Amino acid sequence: MLCSQVSEELTEAFRAAQDGSKRYLVVRIEAEVLKLTGSHDTSESQEEDFATILGNVPEHEPSFVLFRRDLADDSEDRAWTLVSYVTSRVVWESVQQASSVTCCLLYTSPSPRDRG
Repeated sequence: MLCSQVSEELTEAFRAAQDGSKRYLVVRIEAEVLKLTGSHDTSESQEEDFATILGNVPEHEPSFVLFRRDLADDSEDRAWTLVSYVTSRVVWESVQQASSVTCCLLYTSPSPRDRG
């Protein structure tokens, strides 16, 4: 398995976000550990919050975004969506450097258990 650990900080942030205070968490893989690198508070509109993702992830670093969706107005029904963020520039630079290709694959490939 390429990434088998979740940092305590990410675990705690995800638990705390269940109250609806955070719209999304930004996550990176560092030394084979999923680590929290940012978050965004919930505003009135999940569409507006989604539009802020690009401004809150490092432009040249692949990341995961755990985005909380409200399933119904005035309800506590929520679902989390995993967004994989890898820009074409990151992919191109990785191809040129060859050593970083594995990094891009980590963010864009499903895990073996997801492949069916």
